[in-house]
Amino acid sequence: MYPAAFEYVRAESLEHALDVLADHGSDARPLAGGQSLLPILKLRLLTPTVIVDISRLGELEYVRQEDGRILIGGLTRHVDLAERAWAQELAIMGDTASTIGDVQVRNMGTLAGALAHADPGGNWGPALQALDAVVAVASKVGTRTVPVADLFSGAYETVLEPGELITEISVPVPSPGGAGAYLKLSKRVGDFAVASVAAQVGCTVLGVCEEASIAVGGVGDAPVRATEAEGFLKGRLLDDAALSEAGALAAAAADAVADVRSSAEYREAMVRELLSRAVRIAMRRAAGETVPAGYV
Repeated sequence: MYPAAFEYVRAESLEHALDVLADHGSDARPLAGGQSLLPILKLRLLTPTVIVDISRLGELEYVRQEDGRILIGGLTRHVDLAERAWAQELAIMGDTASTIGDVQVRNMGTLAGALAHADPGGNWGPALQALDAVVAVASKVGTRTVPVADLFSGAYETVLEPGELITEISVPVPSPGGAGAYLKLSKRVGDFAVASVAAQVGCTVLGVCEEASIAVGGVGDAPVRATEAEGFLKGRLLDDAALSEAGALAAAAADAVADVRSSAEYREAMVRELLSRAVRIAMRRAAGETVPAGYV
């Protein structure tokens, strides 16, 4: 099927893109990598009258560190994040980017586009929630910031308003000595997640948890922070019993749903297993090991 007819506008600058989006409101859609938008247009699930191509706005492609934060331009592509040499404290970033789609998707897809699409099985939502990331959102009326934990309002839904674009993702550099891991279960390599867990931990040399950030994706309608699991782990020895209980708390927080790919019960069981594995990988990384993660 072909998309419905639309007007195509190639943005010459961010200001130009925001002007066009403001003029057309909900009838306009931005086009970044197009890996999610184009299939939706072909299925006519969306029929915008204007497509604003922002893919050539080089001003939104960068990764840099400033004042204790990693700043990532919204049009930075997955491949650039997958191939970057991340410190152990930010290993989640490499784990996440490397499991997105296939080579073509990673070469074309963008970080902001993936977040704005808000697929329940997407990778970046839980990963960036676990890292306490914040997005900068621009429109003609100004710029605002939104914690990634507050960005998603449901399946394929965000708090973004018509005319707004995610222009930057800001990630605080975690405390030295900590580490994290992102693990994803999918039917096939490159698929969206049936379940995923991102865990960032800091612990003593004896294995007692000092800090924990945990997020779950692919299970419910939107990724969620597992705050009860985090609170449970802090101050505890990260042994089998503690990780089992934390996994149960995370699975309960995820509000699992059933679909053609999985039952809710299976997803909950996988969250429990993924959490245990992710925390153990993070602990090994914090101890100086090089441990691959991503798929299970």
